Amino acid sequence: MVVRAVRIALLAGLLALPAAAGDAAEPQQTRQGKVLGRIVGDDARGPLVGATVVLLRFQLDEKGNPKGGPIGKQASGASGTYAFTNVPVDERSVFQLGTRIDGKLVSSQPFTFPEGQLEVTYNLTLPEALGPQGGLRIGQALLAVEPAVGRVWITEVLHLENPSAQALDRREQPIALRLPVRADTLEMMRQAPEGRFERVGPKLLLFGRLQPGSNTVAFRYRVGAPLGGLTLDMQYPLPAAEFIVLAPQGSLEVSGNDLQARGTQTVSNSSYDAWGRSGLAAETAMQVQVRGVPMQQAYFLVAVPVFTIALFALAIVFVRRRLKSAQGDSRSAA
Repeated sequence: MVVRAVRIALLAGLLALPAAAGDAAEPQQTRQGKVLGRIVGDDARGPLVGATVVLLRFQLDEKGNPKGGPIGKQASGASGTYAFTNVPVDERSVFQLGTRIDGKLVSSQPFTFPEGQLEVTYNLTLPEALGPQGGLRIGQALLAVEPAVGRVWITEVLHLENPSAQALDRREQPIALRLPVRADTLEMMRQAPEGRFERVGPKLLLFGRLQPGSNTVAFRYRVGAPLGGLTLDMQYPLPAAEFIVLAPQGSLEVSGNDLQARGTQTVSNSSYDAWGRSGLAAETAMQVQVRGVPMQQAYFLVAVPVFTIALFALAIVFVRRRLKSAQGDSRSAA
């Protein structure tokens, strides 16, 4: 009940600030202090400027219930900072800070002024679920590479984990994924409820509502590899617990920064060679090298005459050198 009463008072303080501190009686020997701090969130969100921050002051009545309410309200400044001055300080008062971010209430633990001090620094730290991505992360990013003549087909399957108890609405703020520059024939195979996708240059924008728990999205595209190999530059805007590359068994050679061989895996009764790495931070840049892609016959048709001409030229050089050597020997004998 005490926690509920404090939370209701905090919510009320964010809506309207009373002129006084509620029904709490002023004790004797009240001094004036300061409460300083800042709103601390994920660096990717940027400074939380202009968020309304409320300072509440409570005292316990004879029944042990908190009585009091908001005594100050202000908008956070540069880097999310706030500073409350002329704060009444006494032995019986307990304080709390609160704000609303993305429509959700964020509050501090109750705190007091240490004995003999008139200044307290207390930061409001946003929980993970209120970060710029709503706490969203990738449980597993799967990259299936299928060789074709002069190209590869790539299927990406992302298991997006929403750790909150509510759906994350990304219909207006999409997840931006990086695509290879030469990717074409893009098709969406599975997307979030109420979802859609859009390609903007080298980025794939995924829209939709992500339900609590695991959400799977999948898409497919084609990348050319005319000379039998290619390099894929991969980067995800979310942290990923695991990144896996699959290729039909014995078909391709795959390598990359910190990729480790994972042996053979069976998917839908088919065997695949697997490579992977774990624990990727958001925006980690990765390169995946793929070798062994079948080359188009046209390249062999070009390569054969080029090789023949080069061999013929080498033979001419060799004959000329032998003739010059023979002429030199004749002159020496004369």
